[in-house]
Amino acid sequence: MQTQATAAREALTPRILERIPRQVVRQKYLPAITRGGNGQDRVVAIIGPAGYGKSTILGNVYDELVAVATPWVGLILCSSLSLSTGYLGFMSYGMVAATFVSPAGAGATGPSHHQQEMVDAAIGQSLCGETRSVVQVAQALTATLGRGVLLIDTLDLVINRDFVITFGNLLRQLVAGGTTVVFTCRDYEYSDFLEPPHQRLPGLAQVLDRYAVPDFTTAEIRAAATAFFHKLTPDEPQRGIAFAENVLALSADNRSLREILENPLLLALLCDLFGREGNVPPDLTVSKLYQRYWREKVVFSRIDQSHFAPLALVKERVCLQIAEHFFARSHTRLQESFYQDELGVEHTAETIAALTDLLSEGVLTQLVSGKLHFFHQTLLEYAIAYWLTRQSAAAARTEFFEHLKDPQTQGQRTHWLPILRQFLAIVEEADFEAGLQQLDLDNMGIFGAVAYAAVSRDLPDALRQLLPIALQMGETHQQRLRQALAAAPRQLIETVWDVLLTLMTQAEHVTASNTVQMVGELLARWWRSLSDRLPDALTAVAARPVQSHGQFPNGYDDRPQLLGWLLQPCWPLIQAQPTGSVLTALRQQVSLLGHGSCAQLIDCHRDATPDLHHALLAQLLGEPVPRYEDIKTALVQWIASLLPEHLAIPGFPLGDRWEAFLYEPWPKGWGIVLTLAVAHWAGRDQGVFVAILDDGLFGPTAHLGANLMVLKESLLLGAAPWLAPYLVGLPAAKTAQMNIAFLAKGVTAGAVKQLSVADQEAISQWLSPYLPEQGVTLWTLLNALADAAPTARKGLTAITPQLPQKTRRQAEIQLLRFQPLATHPPIATVSKPDQRFLLSLYQTWAVGDPAAVEKLLTTALGQQNDAAVTASRHLGELDPAYVSLESWLPLVKSPFVGVRVNALTTITARSAHQPMAEAILTEIAIALVEETNPTVGRLYCDLIAEWVHRQQRVPAPVLHTLMVIVQQLVTANALEGGMGRSLVIALKRMARSRDPAMDVDQLCSLVRLLLTQLHLIQIKNGESEVIDVLCAVYWLRLDFLASVLEQAGAELLQRGWFYNLSALIKAIGKVEGAQSPLLDQVLQWYGDTPEIRSLVLGVRGV
Repeated sequence: MQTQATAAREALTPRILERIPRQVVRQKYLPAITRGGNGQDRVVAIIGPAGYGKSTILGNVYDELVAVATPWVGLILCSSLSLSTGYLGFMSYGMVAATFVSPAGAGATGPSHHQQEMVDAAIGQSLCGETRSVVQVAQALTATLGRGVLLIDTLDLVINRDFVITFGNLLRQLVAGGTTVVFTCRDYEYSDFLEPPHQRLPGLAQVLDRYAVPDFTTAEIRAAATAFFHKLTPDEPQRGIAFAENVLALSADNRSLREILENPLLLALLCDLFGREGNVPPDLTVSKLYQRYWREKVVFSRIDQSHFAPLALVKERVCLQIAEHFFARSHTRLQESFYQDELGVEHTAETIAALTDLLSEGVLTQLVSGKLHFFHQTLLEYAIAYWLTRQSAAAARTEFFEHLKDPQTQGQRTHWLPILRQFLAIVEEADFEAGLQQLDLDNMGIFGAVAYAAVSRDLPDALRQLLPIALQMGETHQQRLRQALAAAPRQLIETVWDVLLTLMTQAEHVTASNTVQMVGELLARWWRSLSDRLPDALTAVAARPVQSHGQFPNGYDDRPQLLGWLLQPCWPLIQAQPTGSVLTALRQQVSLLGHGSCAQLIDCHRDATPDLHHALLAQLLGEPVPRYEDIKTALVQWIASLLPEHLAIPGFPLGDRWEAFLYEPWPKGWGIVLTLAVAHWAGRDQGVFVAILDDGLFGPTAHLGANLMVLKESLLLGAAPWLAPYLVGLPAAKTAQMNIAFLAKGVTAGAVKQLSVADQEAISQWLSPYLPEQGVTLWTLLNALADAAPTARKGLTAITPQLPQKTRRQAEIQLLRFQPLATHPPIATVSKPDQRFLLSLYQTWAVGDPAAVEKLLTTALGQQNDAAVTASRHLGELDPAYVSLESWLPLVKSPFVGVRVNALTTITARSAHQPMAEAILTEIAIALVEETNPTVGRLYCDLIAEWVHRQQRVPAPVLHTLMVIVQQLVTANALEGGMGRSLVIALKRMARSRDPAMDVDQLCSLVRLLLTQLHLIQIKNGESEVIDVLCAVYWLRLDFLASVLEQAGAELLQRGWFYNLSALIKAIGKVEGAQSPLLDQVLQWYGDTPEIRSLVLGVRGV
């Protein structure tokens, strides 16, 4: 077996690009395969379009499995399968598969027992080199070595409708024997023959993991291009690096080029065609790439080095005949392979030479059955489109357009849409315009093909023609137009900027939202070229009318939200280069900006010119300060940065004296902002700080409020070192008139922490003479100084007996921090502020005193709500070494919500770092079975999610309690987004655990409750997260999605919960494929709703 696998592994080396490691192999594929090695039955399907590197990935998987010493790894190439019988010798397995196809008109009966044995033996032959049953070989390997992995490459080469039966039989036997099976298959064949899996592969759906091959990441693009040049010119590695960086830089201005780079095969073509010269056209699209490929590989003779040699012309003629052949035979699906004798072409010497050269160039490839096909489906689509442009294909072109217009064939024409897009992208402009007149642009699929073709052709007028149609047809057409524009190069974007502006002004909310986000990204990407377009974009959004909305009788003004999305990617660039035109345009819309955007605008003025500062300030002064803290903070810091320089500039809207900031009337909210701005200034200017102190201690009482705020803030902002020298330096004669209460209130405990120990002692000594007369006033300041200053501690002890009773009690409690714990009074006997002080003290002492921990635990279990909540919070902040996990269990049973919240928060955090026994989780579940608080419910979900993620088990009491909690919240109308998000994560992890002991019926009921009782718009990323949940539950109960659709679909649609229904429909497409009968059911039941019909077509790739 090892010899066979090693030889097969060599065949998985890519043809053009060097093999590079794919991140997805280790992130997704290997963990899924590992679950099989750990005892779970698993079949892993790696699915992707032709050319996406599936075989290369399978080679990576093989290498990784061998590297970690997997007991055994077998590798089978479907392209080399053969069948041995006693009288037929060796036959192509593709021919055997073909024998399963029933005669025309006959019902499909599936393979005979003899055919089943032939296939079993053929795969066994490929696995071990001997004519043996693959099932028996795998069982023998597992019995001897342990559970192994069987890799099968390019299943799409041999699969057909009847072969699925044989394949399913073999899979079931292999999996039952402990073998994990991994196969690659093209997405088209997988969707056509293996979906929905519960129908096509009965008994295997629950063990099947389906993974789509992702696009190349930026790092993978760079690595692949570099590796190509390493092979091409190994002595010049810098060429590969430079080429990679060049195409990546160009792709920033061309989304179509980015799509080419992200496709492994198209990237390989790009490297092959442009690598040697090193230059890639900046406006390259897939159509233009194939035009270049056609010219270099089809209409070219390497022998003659000519595009006009007879061989080059015959090669093109043969390819066009192939395209004509496929067009004639692709009524319901695109046919992709042919036998040579089917073309009706005379096999002359020149034709044979042309076919040989096409095979040599890789334009055509040959299957083991002897059939030929273009190396990639997109090349076939281009070939048909190119053939349709020829004069000889005029009749076929007419038939093509008639077929697209026929409403009776709408469900059968989806495979024509990529060809239509290619045709419109390469045809002459007059024919493009004529084609538009023949097409039904109201149809979304056709509309999208035209939009993408117009972008590919750089035709702004065509895009403008589509705009009124999109606005008339509604959101789905508008979205498709926006998606096409997203792929446009910068030059075209600049030309059709008016289209984007119109969408931002007139489109429905969802399309407008996506458009402004796209425009914001485009502005940020091409800031140097497009920054002068930002004012027009702002004006376009500002011109939007109020949107109708069911929850707002007077409509919904979405402009602040849209402006926020538009500006979000631009703020760093605006701040880096705050030009006058951009800042002026933003200032003109300041009344529409949300609080976050307004704060950003203020921050962007930090380096602006004085006239821009003053213009914004004058405009803002005309309105009250908004209540949002981020705006207040931005205003304070901005105005503080203008002081004192702008006080000397004529026309400064705030005047020329800082005293006016503090002591004169201002519009609502501005007084506090200006006072805090002066505090910032005083924190860095000793003269201003001293002036404030002087005015507060000796000035008029009318100024006390503002001076007090400045003193408190400035001490925290850098002025603290100036306080002690100022006080000590005051003349004795002057202090007689001093308002010492100003000092006592202004120097807070936080400010004291900014003072050095020496300054604290100096201030304490300075205060000593005033204690006999001013003890009541000064005791709080003295208390703050007492921790570091012996004089303050001594003075506080001395004056406490003379304080009024209430104040004396507070001071006595404060002095307890200098006394042993045993002398402290019971917590229940002191006031709430004193409780908070003592509990905070016990948290500090808990590090070295177990008695303090016990005091916190006892209080947390006590009968006083505030004290119990505070104590439990302090316990949660302690190092886990001081409080065992078991000690928290009684707190979960507390009658106080806050205690339960703190307990669950801490237990969940601990469970992320240390194992938690199932018995503890079960006890928590039993304790919470009557819980009705949504916050506690959310934290319980978080705990479940963390524990199940680690243990891959779902104890019955845990799931039962969750069900009860959710039902109670639904009854109380208290199921909201925060709880919903945590519930989604918990449900996903429970479903993915596939715990055989889990109550699947109860889990399904929970998911149904979530989908029907909570609008997913309330959950962040709610739709995508719930899709994951629905897919995971599907593999546990294959009829789940169908039952939810039947029971709840109409209700969700009636409520307008589109996100919920969208999640359900997308989940169906994800697990059952684009051709799922359930999607047909959706169209039958709800297809009259345009959004639903558009969604289903989108899932089907139309």
